[in-house]
Amino acid sequence: MNKSEKKLIRLYEALAPIEREMLSSYAEFLVERTTKNKTIEEPIGIIRPPEESIVVAIKRLSASYPMLDKSKLLSDVSEKVTQHVVFGREASEVIDELEVFFQQNYRQYVNEKEASAGSSAEKSINNRLIKENETDPGDVSDNPLRNKGIKE
Repeated sequence: MNKSEKKLIRLYEALAPIEREMLSSYAEFLVERTTKNKTIEEPIGIIRPPEESIVVAIKRLSASYPMLDKSKLLSDVSEKVTQHVVFGREASEVIDELEVFFQQNYRQYVNEKEASAGSSAEKSINNRLIKENETDPGDVSDNPLRNKGIKE
């Protein structure tokens, strides 16, 4: 067991039962948040019907890609709807472009998740190596400053 784990156990044991429960709940929250951030969600394969309006297509694509932040897509989606409504572009052409747009955003989402997971894993490994090599400032035998009579 490394020093940070020992410290966590000492702190946990010093807590009252209700505070221990709060600490456990917080730890569970952190684990869930970390796991959720690393999970790459797959799109839901909702098949495009032969005849579909743009509004229905947007709803279908939004449901197919629930992991995408819709607020980031709004501007581009609105532009494509305007091309159909105001400028008379064929609905099927606009829907084709919307499908490509959602697919591109999904690829970006996957790339960001993979990059985040990779950098998080590297940081975690580096932090663990650093922590394992740290010495306890209270341990005189491992602290060269204390051995020389120098206060930290």
